[in-house]
Amino acid sequence: MSYSIPSIRFASYESFFNVPNNAFALNGAYSWCRLISSQLFLMIGDFEVMLRSHLHVCLSKKYVQLTSNSEYWFIDYEVLSNIYNQYQDLPRKPSKTQLKTLKNSVRFSSPFQLSPDCQSMVINAVLDLLKKNRRHFPLPDDIVANLSFGFWVSLMNGLKHPYHANSLSSVLREIFPNFQGNFNINLLNEQVDTLFRLKNIRNRISHQDSILKTPESKYPKREFIPRTPQHLIISLRRLMELLGLFLVNINPVFLSDVKKTQYWMLLNTLLDINILEVLKISGGDTSSYLLPILLSQFNAKHNSSIHQFINSSSSLSSFSKINIIPLIRNSYINC
Repeated sequence: MSYSIPSIRFASYESFFNVPNNAFALNGAYSWCRLISSQLFLMIGDFEVMLRSHLHVCLSKKYVQLTSNSEYWFIDYEVLSNIYNQYQDLPRKPSKTQLKTLKNSVRFSSPFQLSPDCQSMVINAVLDLLKKNRRHFPLPDDIVANLSFGFWVSLMNGLKHPYHANSLSSVLREIFPNFQGNFNINLLNEQVDTLFRLKNIRNRISHQDSILKTPESKYPKREFIPRTPQHLIISLRRLMELLGLFLVNINPVFLSDVKKTQYWMLLNTLLDINILEVLKISGGDTSSYLLPILLSQFNAKHNSSIHQFINSSSSLSSFSKINIIPLIRNSYINC
């Protein structure tokens, strides 16, 4: 696949994985990164759905109605009605200038005080829904589902603003009901840091950018940029740990459910230097990828460590001679 990799990225992969002038190993390393990226994208996608649903319920109850799971906590109903009515007066296909004029005329207010960036994202989400169906008055769930992951990260980060100081503790108690500790700015900083890490990874994957040197956030220490494959593995495993802590602080069941997903199990298998070496040796061959997955499942079931046979000095042909397939097959037959 090296022929399809841009030259600049080609060079960065050669350097990062120490495979200069070795297209075969480069293909394997590139495949390893693609496999990791695809599973991370699924993981972050599920997390985004969980996060927005959870925050929507929490903030609806706290800022609008204690008994309701879906309210307009992010915009006053009168403001939304005004936007809706003004939009009905526009042509069937309003121009960008007309939409900009409408947006600039909005005097925004909401039960939960949003930052200017978040206000803008809410208005854009409303206008986008109206462009799709101008006759349908946007419901709270419609708008929430139309907000980007970046909105929720900005919303959480916005809790650091002084106008949330008096309510910060009570808001954090609502969001993280299972946290054991002080509901203060330190908790908020830690959780926002996790969200920024996830957002950074998500944006790079979405734009087909390399995840090799994705910087970690600056809290609580200076940001760290991976310089070797092992650094990258440690950094991404730490990201999974932080995500797990975030989920546990909300509801331990969430983490339990995530750990049962295929992408979580695949990430636990792929984030291993031995797996990277096998894929480099095979040039990213699919069979070399499937075998380590089976090995990992076998090891987990039987508390074994067959992967010790995989190392950078072995060849794919010698590795394939290890007669473990019958062992794996029989282990599942006997389950």
